[in-house]
This record gives sequence, structure tokens and C-alpha cells, in this order.
Amino acid sequence: MSAFIIIFVCFLCQSERNSIMEGVCGAAQSSDMQVRVAALQCLLKIMSLYYEYMETYMGESLIPITVEGMKSVIDEVAIQGIDFWSVVSDQEMDLYLGDYGVRRIRQRSCTFYLNGALQFVVPVLLQRLTKQEEYDGDDCYPSKAAGVCLMLLATCCEDNIVPFVLPFIKDNIKSADWKFRDAALMAFG
Repeated sequence: MSAFIIIFVCFLCQSERNSIMEGVCGAAQSSDMQVRVAALQCLLKIMSLYYEYMETYMGESLIPITVEGMKSVIDEVAIQGIDFWSVVSDQEMDLYLGDYGVRRIRQRSCTFYLNGALQFVVPVLLQRLTKQEEYDGDDCYPSKAAGVCLMLLATCCEDNIVPFVLPFIKDNIKSADWKFRDAALMAFG
């Protein structure tokens, strides 16, 4: 059913699109973790397919829902919240940078959602970097997803991310806790 919703979102009028987004966003806040994860996955797919229609939902719904997801103690939820912003980064890099890193706006307009969301997303990603475990292995953990997402944000937003990352680096680069030192190094990289 979720694939059906995603396929037809762009063809619907604004009120129908609002109803669908309201339902998916409501499910993304469910207390049932399977429903929550599935709804966040739907939001990921909707963002990847219909980036240009998401401005209406970004500030009031998508930023708070995904940031709350990123903070979750349940890894699957946190990873989906983090991956949402990785998808936004991919979309904006594709729309703005285009082929071979040449800066140009493509036919679909880049709305630069990331620049408005940095103040909310980056602090959570930095905190997620500090939650790594010594033996995380090759599995996907929120700390690893946060590192990848932070790299994508830095690539996409360039200097705009510096004011959000630099204080974290200064505060933690000489921390007695290896997790915070390592997170500061990852944020610097």
C-alpha cells in the first residue's frame, strides 16, 4: 500500500497530498516501532521522489519528526531519521552540483532545505557520533549513519555547516572520553 501512496503523490492535488502526508507523518510518530520505522521509510522514499513538493511540510512536520526519530533509543528508528537527511543531501547535491561537481541549478529547483535544517539536524548528528561502541563491527549503527550523514551535509552545505560543527570540535577534541575525542575527529574530517 505504501508504494501506491508514493507513486501517486505528485499527481494529486494539494489537499489530497496534504492528507497523505498527514497520514504518513502521523504514522511516523506512532508508538508501534514497526509502524514508525515503515512510515519513516515512506518519508525517505517520498523525499527522494518528490523533493520539489516537500517545502510545505518541511518546517512544521518533517524536521521535527525526523529529528525526533534521530534521537530515538531504538536503532532502527534513529537510522531512518538520519537517513532522511542523507537523502535530502543527495537530492540537493544532485540538483545543485550536478555532474562532475559543476555548480548549476538543474531543471528541478533546489530549495536548499538543508541550510534551514542545519541548526536542528547537526547537533543531533554530533551527539549520535558520541554514542559509538568500541566494537561496532560492520553493522549499521546510528553512530555510523550519523558520520555518513554529517559528511554528506558538509559536502552539500560547505561553509554553512562550520558554525554548528566547530564548537563541538573545540569542546571535545581533548576530551578524556575517547568517544567524544573520536566524534570530534570525525566531525573535523
